[in-house]
Amino acid sequence: MHPALQMDTLQAKLIQLRSANAAVVAAYVRWSNARRERTNVLYVGPDSLHNTAMAMKQQVQASFGFSNEATALVRKIRFTKLIK
Repeated sequence: MHPALQMDTLQAKLIQLRSANAAVVAAYVRWSNARRERTNVLYVGPDSLHNTAMAMKQQVQASFGFSNEATALVRKIRFTKLIK
């Protein structure tokens, strides 16, 4: 019989595959949590980057006027909020 098809070799391979699968599942969970945290920082809540940037653009426009050069430059900055 071929050595790769012996019971001990197959059981060792099964353990190796199960271990690798568990590592993939754990990595996916960490990746998914990191994406959720990134979304929260960028888009969710009053202190998110998106909300802060929109408030900053409004403040510059209110402070310098609509036709000011600073307002024109800030107006060019684009932020896209994710839609779920």
